Amino acid sequence: IPLALLAAGAGVFWQGTGEPYPFETLRGETVMIRGHGLYRYDTVNSSSQELGQDIVTLLIGTPLLIAGIVLSRKGTLRGQLLLTGVLGYFLYTYTSMCFLTAFNPFFLVYVALFSLNLFGFILSMKNLDVDEVASHIQDGFPRRAIATYFIIVSVFLTLAWLGLVASPSLTWTPPNGLE
Repeated sequence: IPLALLAAGAGVFWQGTGEPYPFETLRGETVMIRGHGLYRYDTVNSSSQELGQDIVTLLIGTPLLIAGIVLSRKGTLRGQLLLTGVLGYFLYTYTSMCFLTAFNPFFLVYVALFSLNLFGFILSMKNLDVDEVASHIQDGFPRRAIATYFIIVSVFLTLAWLGLVASPSLTWTPPNGLE
C-alpha cells in the first residue's frame, strides 16, 4: 500500500514544467512526447493513460485493497474475492508500468509492486476455495449472459488487434495509429 501510494502519488502530483515536443521514432514515425512530470519521456497518449491509472489507483484501487485485506482477514468469502480481484488490478497496473512506461526514477518501485502483487495474487488465488465460491452462486445466476458477454468482448478485442497488427506483421512495417 505505501509503495502504491508513493508511485501513484508521484504520477499525479509530480508535474514539473515543460512542453510536449515531437519525436521521430526509429521507424520514422513522429509522436508527441509529454515533456514534463514523471512521465516526461512517454508519449502524450500513453502518459495520459498512466496518469489516469494513477488517479484510479489512488482513489479506488488503494481503498479497495485496504478493504480487501481487512475483510479477508475476517475470513469472509467476499473479502477473499475482493482481495484477489484488487491484487489482479494492481498486478495488471504495475506489469504495465514495468514494461510500457519509459524508464523513470520509480522503475524499481514498479518492479517491487509487480513482484509483490504477482505473489500476492497467486497466493490469494490459491487460498480461494472453489467449492465454496460455487456454493454461493445461486441457480438464477446469469451464467450464459456473462459467458456470452465475455466471448463477444474477446472476439471484438481479438479482431481489433489483429486488424491493427496482422498485415503490418507480415510486411515488417509499423502499424498505423499505435504510439
